[in-house]
Amino acid sequence: MKYRLRYFLILAVVTFLGVCCKSKGEKPRNNYPVEDSLLFKTALPWHIDESSGLVYIHGLWTHNDSGDDPVVYQVSTSKRSMLRSVSIKDIRMKDWEDITHDGKYMYIGDTGNNSGSRYHLLIYKVPIDSLLKEKTRYVDAEEIIFHFPDQTDYYPGSYNHNFDCEALISVGDSLYIFSKNHKNMQCRMYALPKSPGVHTARLIDTFNTDGMITGAAYDPDEQVVALLGYRVRDYLVVRSFQPFVWLFYQYPGRDFFRGKSKRINIPKALQMEGICYFRDGKFFISNESGSQGDGAVYLFDGGKWLEEPTRPLHPPPDTIYPQ
Repeated sequence: MKYRLRYFLILAVVTFLGVCCKSKGEKPRNNYPVEDSLLFKTALPWHIDESSGLVYIHGLWTHNDSGDDPVVYQVSTSKRSMLRSVSIKDIRMKDWEDITHDGKYMYIGDTGNNSGSRYHLLIYKVPIDSLLKEKTRYVDAEEIIFHFPDQTDYYPGSYNHNFDCEALISVGDSLYIFSKNHKNMQCRMYALPKSPGVHTARLIDTFNTDGMITGAAYDPDEQVVALLGYRVRDYLVVRSFQPFVWLFYQYPGRDFFRGKSKRINIPKALQMEGICYFRDGKFFISNESGSQGDGAVYLFDGGKWLEEPTRPLHPPPDTIYPQ
């Protein structure tokens, strides 16, 4: 008994010292406010098991990220129901990761790059008028092809690089894309023109998001940019997701990372990848199906976290292209 007690005392001391040393050497990661009141709206239909992007155009639209046909789905926000499905003609789906719009066109980002080996990334430009016609089942799309100006290694190994891309928004005459950095957990922002053709993305800025960015949304009323993302922890065969939302506001011009910012952690262990603006400072968020549950849609109130005013102090001109 005496030796057993001594053993447990030594074990407790070693454990305590190990925890102290570990915490001293690690950057604190949970010193952000926590949003524990996401409003559950509905589960997604069974076949939409990898909802990777969301957009609100006279209703909520989403898509799978891979392993599906090139289809966008309009879904109900109040019950598990698909309202419509529309196929994009004459294209092959590789890795759809996000979707946005500018009132005239829907933009679908085939930009997933887990392996880091894609040189040409794609954004499909779809006329909204064609999409919304009641009996439309197929629509044509133009292609915006681009590559990153700062990527030189196209054989880095899967999930071992900073050139994945899963987030896209439209502001003015430009598309803005946000990198998903597996290696350093930061995010780079690039700008692209909306014209079809082949382009080199323009690097704007970098921000330490302290996690991987999986979706983006823009509130045109208050001019707030929202980035959705998560950190991942592996526990043997189980993956635990730790999602969050970054909000950017009061930025100069369109340099979103140079204004005020706030991160809100979401205490749901879900792989959240889709986000879009709804109204009144609120955003829809979706998660993929997985061990933690089925795909679903939630409502996130971003407005309550922001200080007034939220708009840029010096609004930019509508056009920033050509450079």
